[in-house]
Amino acid sequence: MSKEAYQSFKRLRLFNDVSRLYLLESDRKSPENFIEERWKEIEDTEIANPGCDLTRLKEEIKVFQKELVIESKIVNKTAVVIRELMNGGQVLEDAYQCACNFFLGDAFFIIPVYPELRPEEFSAEQPITIPLHQIDQYEISTSSGMTRHLSDLFRGVSSTRFSNISPLIRPSSDSSDRAASEKINERLGNLSDFQNYLHKEFAAYEEIFGTEDSVINSLELAFAQHFKGEACLFPPMLDFTFDPLVALYFATISPKEGDIGVVYRLSVNADFMSMSNFRSIGNLSLIFLPGIKRLQRQRGVLLENPMSDNVDQLVPFSLCFKQHNDIRFIDEELGISDEILLEEDDESIAFCERFKEFRKSAKTFHSKSKYSGYTTESDLYRDILSYVSSIGASVLKNSQKKALKSLVKLHVKLEKDPKIPPACYSIRTLVGVIERVVSCKVEDYYHSFRAEYVGRRTNEEQGPILALLNSVLLDKEKTS
Repeated sequence: MSKEAYQSFKRLRLFNDVSRLYLLESDRKSPENFIEERWKEIEDTEIANPGCDLTRLKEEIKVFQKELVIESKIVNKTAVVIRELMNGGQVLEDAYQCACNFFLGDAFFIIPVYPELRPEEFSAEQPITIPLHQIDQYEISTSSGMTRHLSDLFRGVSSTRFSNISPLIRPSSDSSDRAASEKINERLGNLSDFQNYLHKEFAAYEEIFGTEDSVINSLELAFAQHFKGEACLFPPMLDFTFDPLVALYFATISPKEGDIGVVYRLSVNADFMSMSNFRSIGNLSLIFLPGIKRLQRQRGVLLENPMSDNVDQLVPFSLCFKQHNDIRFIDEELGISDEILLEEDDESIAFCERFKEFRKSAKTFHSKSKYSGYTTESDLYRDILSYVSSIGASVLKNSQKKALKSLVKLHVKLEKDPKIPPACYSIRTLVGVIERVVSCKVEDYYHSFRAEYVGRRTNEEQGPILALLNSVLLDKEKTS
């Protein structure tokens, strides 16, 4: 029934302002109560403002009342079920129930209003890379002349078993959480060869990549990410989209019964102004390649994160659903289908085949860089001091410096502990502790640490975090 309910949700979202308003209240009110309240509001408004023209609103309510009551009842029933599952911390029943939740306008997951922005209309005028902390200043232009600011990015994954780490450091099997350094360096060498071959042999090079030298490397790696399967490459990139329904499509592209699919949300807002000081998490930027039609139709952007394996620290929100072998999320009306989103690029694919033949004769790798593994304590401490300086607090007491060094040790230990999920040591949490330490008038840094790292965690999560916290700080006096 979830698929049929999804169509009702979508119709209400597309129909008119009154039906869209009902979606926001559908888990709390029946359609009849909602309509009654709207007429009462109109009556009160006309009494208070006799000259007010409410003709359009009245017509929309009449149409809603005449044509959408049955579908609204379906939406009401489904919305109540979804909210009960969400409030109980349970997994949604399938991908279409997940899509219904997007239409509800949840604070964490909300879709653009269709059909104003069609899949084929998303574009950038030229190849471009944008630092992530500046992305909310960038507008998406469409062929219909509309513009929209980016605010959120989404990523769909078929199973919670898979980490948000780039192909570069992704393990070859389930036996480890990342590839060995030797394997990563081999992949870097293969990428370097691909970039050299791309520059020399790709006929449409300037058309796709432009001529701006400062961004060429990122654009070439983005191209490698997009055709990584065809060229057997492992780039330092992650795929995102600014449409959660497209993310949901990719999360169900190969569903396996019993798996838990997930859609992640990366919030692009002022938080990244502070995160941009943390160089140790990688070069966080978004990349547009307008010359690749498939990427455009996917409303796709690429997150460049060359060496970091802690992208999960930047993606604290997720929505999970049960996978079923016979359920894939597809909506051809909205351009979300294999034919639209996986459109072939014959020239690029043929080039990748030629590269694979070329690689067979290659004897050595030409890696431009080496993999450094986990964030080092010295790198993180450098970044913390940079952030402290950016907020105007560069003069620190010895006790504050000591507390920040303890913070570095704690954060790196949390990052390395496989039992602790990344959301428990997000960059937002790190920034919160730094600001507490810097502004703390009473030197009780232990409670500053505990409030941020433990305060909002479940009972199950608190134990391992507290153990590491106490092992680093030993006791309250250690950092006071």
